[in-house]
Formats: sequence, structure tokens, C-alpha cells
Amino acid sequence: MKKMLALSAFLLLLVSACDKANPSASPTAAQTPSGQSLLPSQSTAASASPEQTPASTPVPSADAYQASGYIDGQEDNGLYTHGMSRLDVKAIHLTQDRLAVLELYVDAQLDDKGAVMWDDGQEWALVVHEGDYIYPLFEKKYVQLGEVSFTDSWQPETGRAQITVRVRQHEFLDSYECIFEADSNRFARVDLPQQTVAE
Repeated sequence: MKKMLALSAFLLLLVSACDKANPSASPTAAQTPSGQSLLPSQSTAASASPEQTPASTPVPSADAYQASGYIDGQEDNGLYTHGMSRLDVKAIHLTQDRLAVLELYVDAQLDDKGAVMWDDGQEWALVVHEGDYIYPLFEKKYVQLGEVSFTDSWQPETGRAQITVRVRQHEFLDSYECIFEADSNRFARVDLPQQTVAE
């Protein structure tokens, strides 16, 4: 028993000495819930066109933000998106152990090939479905000469979802972050500065 303790202590000293001898080693990679390797400065996100994702859009730190409002879950009775066409759907993690579905809807008809028949403006909705509840990240609203888009990321340092919602209308782009707070079971909304985009 004493020999095993002595051997364990020796191995700990050896590992510690190796770490000190190599301070320039690359940072340890974190992992997404699906097991994908990420460096601490990286996050997963859905791809978007440059018009939808301006490079200058500031993103608040996942562990330090000031909420401008909160989005609570509500029971899904099937009426919130009734009659709307689903444009996009993505499985997401709200926390390490909670799965949900992020869905983007538009109030527009589809042609025979499934393409959207656009008008000058449509009603849009962006919701997170979790079981029998939905979180309306973008409440059903009319957008003229524009669109609603999103990107999502997993924050390994805080273990929660962060979704960026972008609403382009005419030449203006309004963006906000939706950060899931598991302790209060809601999303915190963090508004970002409005931007002007090229038509």
C-alpha cells in the first residue's frame, strides 16, 4: 500500500514538472454535447450569408450580459404557427442534457416544387420547441421587404445555448441574442446595436 502511494505521488510530480516545462502547449479543447472538439475561442454556428451576418456585429460574452428582456415558455396548443410554412429546422441543446428544436416559420405559400412564393412582406416566427412548450424567440410579426434569420452556438464554458436572431427590414438590421437560463427556465434577450445594410 505504501509503495502504491509513493508511486502515485511520484507520477503526480512528474506530470506537474512536464506541464511547467512546456508552457506553450496548445489549449485544451472543449467539446460540444455531440462530442465535437472545440478550442475555447471557437463555437459552432449555422452558416449565413454576409448580408445576414455582418462581421461587425458585437456578441456579448456568454457569462457576462445585461438582459433587456426575458422570453418565457408557453404551452404549445398548435395554433401559434398554424397555417405558416416551416423554412428551417435545427436540433439544439438548451443545456448539456436538454434537447430542443429551433424552427423558423413564414406566412407564405409554397409552390408545387416547395419554393416560397414571396410577397413584399410576410409574417415570420422563430420558436424553440421543447416537449409541449414553445419559446417564441421572434414573436409572430409582419416584416416588410426583409427577412428573419438566425445562428446558434453552444457555449462550452457555460454549458448553454446562445441563439442570435437577425431581423432585416428595408436597409436596417436589428439583432439580439437569446441566452438560455436553465435555473429560471427561460431565455434572456440581449439587444445589439442596430445596423444599416446594403440593399
